Amino acid sequence: MMRHAYKAFLLLIVLALPLPAHSEQSLSFVTVENFAPYAWLQDGNPTGIDVEIIDDLSQRSGIPVTISLLPAKRLIQMIKTGIAHGGFAAFKTPAREEIADFIETPVHLSTYQIFVKKDAEFDFQSTKDLHGKSIGKNRGFHISEEFSKAEADGKI
Repeated sequence: MMRHAYKAFLLLIVLALPLPAHSEQSLSFVTVENFAPYAWLQDGNPTGIDVEIIDDLSQRSGIPVTISLLPAKRLIQMIKTGIAHGGFAAFKTPAREEIADFIETPVHLSTYQIFVKKDAEFDFQSTKDLHGKSIGKNRGFHISEEFSKAEADGKI
C-alpha cells in the first residue's frame, strides 16, 4: 500500500506544480478536520494516519508539504481556487472531478456505518430505507450520489 501511495504522491506532485523536485517552496495540502483516525489536530499539530502517510511521502521525496485541516466545504473551495496545491480524504464525485484531478490509488478507503439508539433499530439495506429519518453527518461530507440526491430532495 505504501509503495502505491508513494507513486500516487509523486504523480500528484508532477501534475500539481511545475517546480523542480528539490525546490525550497513548500506544497500546501488540505484535508478534513476532526476525521479521526485519518486526520485531526493534537496539540495544535495535524496528526493521524493520512497525515503520517503524506509526511512520510514528503520526507522520502524531499518535497516539503504543509498540511492544514479544514471544514470539508472550505477544503473543496481551496482546491477549486488553487489556494491549496492538493488535498486528501475527499471523496471523488462528478462535481469534484470538474475542479480536480484524482489519483488512481487512494490514500485510504472508508466505510460508513449507520448506528441508532438501542430499541430504535430498523431494517437498512439501501438509502431508501433512510427516507423520512434524521441522519447526522459532517457538513460537506459526501456519502454517495444516491444519498446526496435524497438529502437534496428532502427525503432524508
